[in-house]
Amino acid sequence: ANRADHMDEMRSNGKSGRYSSVTVGKNPGRQVTIYDKRAQVIAKRKPIWWDIWNANLAREGAPPLDPDAKSSQVWRIEVRAFKSCLKDRWGIRQWAEFDDLFGDVVAEALDKVRYCAPAPGDSNRARWPLHPLWELVREATSEDLLDMRSYVDPDRVRYVDREEHIRLIFAQFLGLGTTYAALNGVSDTALPGYLRKLGGELKQAVRREPERAEKRLREARERYRFM
Repeated sequence: ANRADHMDEMRSNGKSGRYSSVTVGKNPGRQVTIYDKRAQVIAKRKPIWWDIWNANLAREGAPPLDPDAKSSQVWRIEVRAFKSCLKDRWGIRQWAEFDDLFGDVVAEALDKVRYCAPAPGDSNRARWPLHPLWELVREATSEDLLDMRSYVDPDRVRYVDREEHIRLIFAQFLGLGTTYAALNGVSDTALPGYLRKLGGELKQAVRREPERAEKRLREARERYRFM
């Protein structure tokens, strides 16, 4: 139980039947925590955070958050790597090594600790798809920490096997689509037709914001170089 990649402790906090934080792992290994940042900001009276969040949302063309609306949720995810995780598991002892491998440390943590969406009728948690929030976190950290991954060359271009990466992205896409269907109350028999309908909705979303879609496609092309 003293392995750096083994996490045997989970803690949660909340009240009135609602969780406000969950933490997995502990010092000196690896720890991942998710908590209600909105509740913390309100409790500690730090209104400046609303200005920071809304400034970023405005830059993305998204509507602002309302401090008085419970629907304006903000969840914070933190990945912490302590001594045994850095030194024993990853061999990180110097800042240069940390700079080269930190992205790998975070990627592994978000792979070992998963926040899943329960699949209706399936009691096997290993088969549950990732929650959309976790998909978003993994995607964001993968992009933002691209230059801190050991497999990246100096010009920050990721070299991957095309077929394997397509398979991985398709599996993630299918998982998100299935989760989306479950949240919308779609039955097992109606799932294929719903996914076909979802394709049409995605097409309409692209047509509504063509410039944004083109920008994302261009960035994706530039981010990968395939073997």
